[in-house]
Amino acid sequence: MTKTPTYYAATLPDGTVPTITGGRAPLDLLTAGADGITRHPAPGKRWFDNDSFFTIVTQPGESLRGLWRWPVRLFIVEPVGETGTGDRYYPYQRMTHALRVVEETDAWRAFGPLGQKVLDSWTELPALARGWAHEWSADPDGMHQRYEDWRLCNTETTTSGVRAEAMAAEAANRARRGEALTTARKIAIDMATRAASSIGADQAAIHYSCRRAAHLAEAVLLADRLTPYLADTLRGIHLESGSSRLRADA
Repeated sequence: MTKTPTYYAATLPDGTVPTITGGRAPLDLLTAGADGITRHPAPGKRWFDNDSFFTIVTQPGESLRGLWRWPVRLFIVEPVGETGTGDRYYPYQRMTHALRVVEETDAWRAFGPLGQKVLDSWTELPALARGWAHEWSADPDGMHQRYEDWRLCNTETTTSGVRAEAMAAEAANRARRGEALTTARKIAIDMATRAASSIGADQAAIHYSCRRAAHLAEAVLLADRLTPYLADTLRGIHLESGSSRLRADA
């Protein structure tokens, strides 16, 4: 017997889903009819116009497409009626003109099985970002060289940063956490920007903090999919001085 897949849909905190083009008001996933079914207000040609159907996914780590922000709400839903399927690059996607909300589930699951660790890492990120910006500001030339060495060079214990980033992206796609990775990186960069700016850091120091924050997000979100060789590279163990060294279990 074929098991019925579980479908997920993420929304903004008010239950709405922004349209792709922004040309119409956000869709309200929670406005159900008397029969408990939420129908798309502007259904169009089947599966051609992104704003004419709901997109739901079988993998929660891909549910943040079109949102790329936090906080969100995550729902388990059922498609009602005819559905369309994603192409070979998005086999986890389903398109539907109507759906039924089954239940709300833990929002952290939108970042995959390690989603709670992703959220936990944000509590330390502002202090880390300020530390990274301070280190850059104290020795811009030296930190630039260290970062370029990290980015391009292999060591006995870590690979190059360029390769680690590429491998992380591949791992996220294989694990069906591509949108989770995009979102986690964006949030980490936004947090680092605010934190570094708050101490008057210049643009170079802010950029460095943002890069470090994005790498940390990759390492935390994909800790179960990356070897220590890759994860330690993303955590920047060779870039650290004592003031902002990352804990091994961050």
